[in-house]
Formats: sequence, structure tokens, C-alpha cells
Amino acid sequence: MERMDRQMTSAPMNGNVDHVFAFMMIPHHQGAVDMAKVELIYGTDPVMRRLAQEILVDQQSEIEAMRLCTPKVGHKKGLPSLKAKVAVEAIRAHKTAAQIAQMFGVHPT
Repeated sequence: MERMDRQMTSAPMNGNVDHVFAFMMIPHHQGAVDMAKVELIYGTDPVMRRLAQEILVDQQSEIEAMRLCTPKVGHKKGLPSLKAKVAVEAIRAHKTAAQIAQMFGVHPT
């Protein structure tokens, strides 16, 4: 939890709400993924284990969508319409960043 908090508060506050949102949500979602993995290793309640499995799939897809839609230093920005299509595909289809990048003919990072 401390790592998640540290990463969220270190997000660059550059005035771009979309950028800040993604940079703060990625560690938040990663924290959920980490906790879900612990549940799957040590948990015994079938309902909680199923929830943990769903969290893994959903949160990882959303992390990948945010990473694909967030410009990185030295990378060209994609067209907004392409970014939107990539994000929707990541959330809707539960595909990996590599699969989505291949679909749209872009580099996964």
C-alpha cells in the first residue's frame, strides 16, 4: 500500500487532467492486482477467489489501456481517435497490450 501511495502522489502534475488521471490510476490498479494475487495464493473462500480473478483480468486490461493512451517521454502522441479505440478495445475485449498494438499497427509502448 505504501508503494501505491508513493507512486500515486509522485504523479507529474502537469495540468493535463488525462495524463494525471492515468498516472495516478495505474499504481492504484496495480495495488488491486497485487492484492488479488495474494488472495489467489492464500485465500480459501471461493467467492473472494473468483472476485480476485475478475480483478486481475479487469485491472490489468485497464492498466494496459492507460499505458497505451498515455504519452511517454520521447514517444509520438497517437491520434485521439486511435487512442480511444485502443482503450475501448482493451477494456471490452480483455486483450493484452501486445495483441491490441498488433490490431492497430502500433508499438505496445
